[in-house]
Amino acid sequence: MVQILLFRNLITVPAMLALLWIDGNFAALRTHRPLMHLLHATIGVVGISCVIFSLGQLSLSQTVTTTYLAPLLITALSVPFLKEKVGLRRWSAVIIGSLGVLIMARPDVRIEAVMFVMLFGTFCFACIMIIRRKILQTESSVVTVLYFSSAGMFASGILMPWFWVAPNAVEWGLLIAMATMATFSQLTLTLAVKAAPVSITAPLIYFALIFAVAADILFWGKYPAVTTMVGAAVIIVAGLYVIYRESNISRNSMI
Repeated sequence: MVQILLFRNLITVPAMLALLWIDGNFAALRTHRPLMHLLHATIGVVGISCVIFSLGQLSLSQTVTTTYLAPLLITALSVPFLKEKVGLRRWSAVIIGSLGVLIMARPDVRIEAVMFVMLFGTFCFACIMIIRRKILQTESSVVTVLYFSSAGMFASGILMPWFWVAPNAVEWGLLIAMATMATFSQLTLTLAVKAAPVSITAPLIYFALIFAVAADILFWGKYPAVTTMVGAAVIIVAGLYVIYRESNISRNSMI
């Protein structure tokens, strides 16, 4: 897990530095919110660690579906931390989305302990998004990603002497591919958010479930349970409704 966390950030940090060098804007590294960056990075390391750990215990489709709860948690957390107003309909969507998680977890049978780890990781991700909204009021997106990834690389690097396992040739290739894709996804996500409204870009995240289900079937021969798919459908509908409502509120506030 520590090794994966290290490689996940190993390419991102140089890539962000390269972007700053190309832009000639190293002055942006002088942050106005060092404590906020520290909190952002600490929660991020914990959250990503929870997700990586859960990936080894849950199916890929279960892991991806649980992360879909994040937009609903962000809506709930925006009330105490961002002082945003959330109406009855959006609160209803949050509650319905939570029921989707219960359907997927099947508490009537048994709840796997790792599911709580995954849920905590998703909660951390929602906290990251709330903190990032605050940070981006004064910091650039590239610098924010740079500090975030640097913390992950630093924390995992310190622990590496106790967790290092020598990869074989195939594992080296997979680690490098994962690091490259993580960097590419960070960059493309930032560009997409800048280029298009959230109402257009946010729903695209739900396509990940299609790839997750396909990967479960093709690589591990695992077919998703009916409860997983029903729970996913409930969470997705609730999440899309929240995105729809927030985009409408933002649009109306600009008129």
